[in-house]
Amino acid sequence: MKTNFLYNLGRSAFLATAMALSGLEARAENANLIEYAKYTGNFEGKRARVYDPNPNDGKPEPTIGVGHYLDRKNSRETFARVLPEVDYNLIYSGKTTLTDEQIDRLFGADIEDYVEKAKRLFP
Repeated sequence: MKTNFLYNLGRSAFLATAMALSGLEARAENANLIEYAKYTGNFEGKRARVYDPNPNDGKPEPTIGVGHYLDRKNSRETFARVLPEVDYNLIYSGKTTLTDEQIDRLFGADIEDYVEKAKRLFP
């Protein structure tokens, strides 16, 4: 069950979960997560416009930034909290893009969320 859950979190989430599992979450909490997001984004890949990471699987998965899944339960709230200047609907529809700085802020918030989830799963 936990393995299936981790798989569904996606690559970025798995990275954060692995970080928490290996005891590095303390470093992440103390470090500047924006800088961590910039570092990770360099090898994870960044997309400024909405895309589908698996376009051939027949299941739309609108994603932006560094693996931020737009249909996840709290995506709209995350955008409102972290990127209040961005219109979520315009992002979702592909009519506008994020800047590198906005992508980094969004990924930093995602890392914080996933570290907290990992702590709850693996106390």
